[in-house]
Amino acid sequence: MNLRAFFDADARIALKFPYSESLKNEIKTFGGEWDKRKRYWSFYPNLNSIDFVLKKGFQFSKSDESILSEIVDALLEDEQQQEYRYQLATSIHAPGFPDVAAKCLFPPRSYQWVPTHYALSTGGRFILADAPGVGKTFEGVLVTMHPKFEDEPVLIVCPANVIYQFQAELLKLFGQHSIILENKLHYLVPNVRYYLCTYEQMKKQDDLGYFFIFDEAHRLKDTKTVRYKEAQRLTAKCKHILLMTGTPVLNRSKEAFALLNLVSPGFMSFAQFTKEFCGAYHDGYSYNTNGNSNTNRLHRYMYSNHMMRREPEQVESQLPPQTHQVVELAKKVVTSDSVFGLYSDSGLLKSQDPTFLEWMDDAFEVTDKFLLFAYHKPMMDAMEKKAQELGYSYIRIDGDTPADQRHKLAERFNNDPSIKVAILSITAASEGLNLQAANVVIFAELYFVPGIIEQCYKRSHRSGQERHVLILYPLWSEFEHYLQSLLMEKMAFITRLHKGLADEVKQSSLVSDIAKKFNIPSKSKKNDHEKAA
Repeated sequence: MNLRAFFDADARIALKFPYSESLKNEIKTFGGEWDKRKRYWSFYPNLNSIDFVLKKGFQFSKSDESILSEIVDALLEDEQQQEYRYQLATSIHAPGFPDVAAKCLFPPRSYQWVPTHYALSTGGRFILADAPGVGKTFEGVLVTMHPKFEDEPVLIVCPANVIYQFQAELLKLFGQHSIILENKLHYLVPNVRYYLCTYEQMKKQDDLGYFFIFDEAHRLKDTKTVRYKEAQRLTAKCKHILLMTGTPVLNRSKEAFALLNLVSPGFMSFAQFTKEFCGAYHDGYSYNTNGNSNTNRLHRYMYSNHMMRREPEQVESQLPPQTHQVVELAKKVVTSDSVFGLYSDSGLLKSQDPTFLEWMDDAFEVTDKFLLFAYHKPMMDAMEKKAQELGYSYIRIDGDTPADQRHKLAERFNNDPSIKVAILSITAASEGLNLQAANVVIFAELYFVPGIIEQCYKRSHRSGQERHVLILYPLWSEFEHYLQSLLMEKMAFITRLHKGLADEVKQSSLVSDIAKKFNIPSKSKKNDHEKAA
């Protein structure tokens, strides 16, 4: 069989070969695209795709072999294989960038252009999955300002708790006025290009030719929800769509399917995806899709098909390190008849325990500014009372804090040296806030979703932070010790998945693991979460 390989004008590996259905399907896993006019398959190079080409016996010319050798050397030096691909793109798509830079009130750094290069190479449909703290808001808007996209109005869908901050960033960074949509927009407003709405208001909108941006897009992780179906309806005929999330996989591999399916509809059926990448099996009642399998291939598919990700240390070499430290206060035994009841009771008892409260006294005394995260209202109330007793100024952001006040409170915390602590709800303050005036983060309580935990401490450890960030987990009960160990295990898996290093792991959830450990039902009772802040 005559198998020929070469580099095309876009620096992609191009392959010509006699028709083979199996070979064609394998090439598709690398994001291979068929050029009808030139009649060849092509894809961007990474170590996996190069290894595939060579093992299949494709032959390069001597000049291309020299180029290939240089690419392999560069890829081997880079921890994440896809980074070379982005760097390569910067030399291909230069036109239009000076015009974009002139529109920015703050000049973009070199790494902030990379998503625009990537958007051009994927036809304007991709997932910007840079880790929390890299600066996706600026990068995402920058994409829409390129000449290829500048004639399209932009609809930004984001959580209610960050919508006012996003509007403020548009004005501050780009001088762009925008409109927050509360009702259906029938016609575009003259001289206004940017529109914003919440995920809840999305159902009222229609596609008016928008370039769509979905901020905190992990909120679309479940294809069965009304929210996801509304996103599908709204974007069904759009040309360009950008999903932004620092945590494309919050807990399980199957969450990646929903996002990939929005930027590339019909790329694979859910049944096929979960069979290949989640080890789906029938447990006697239904198909269990909570596992992880073929994770290296999933990584290859994700990053070869409409997704890019970088860690903060990759884009800003001076970003200081972060340290996670467990503080073992006690191992109190807490009992309950459900997992979430155990979670609630553990938090309530901990908030009243002298050992924990005395440790918090010390934390207030020896720490400059810090972030204090909790889930339940009684714990947040106890921490607020503690700050008052010790005479320290503070801010508090929880589910009752109006969305338009959260950004203002964050700015106050960052700029007012008298404010000691930000008392924050894990679920209400994990997104969209910059709180880098603090370099200590304390989790008074934990949470069941590792991606949310990461988002919380990334409020401090983000681009622009100049100090070492210390993340503390004061553990008080047996339940907390076990949950923290499960979280670290899950977070390590997600990190390996993003780097293409993950192995197959057992098919179970944190909740089911905890239920098994403490011999209680995994289903929550109706009132288990009523005390959430």
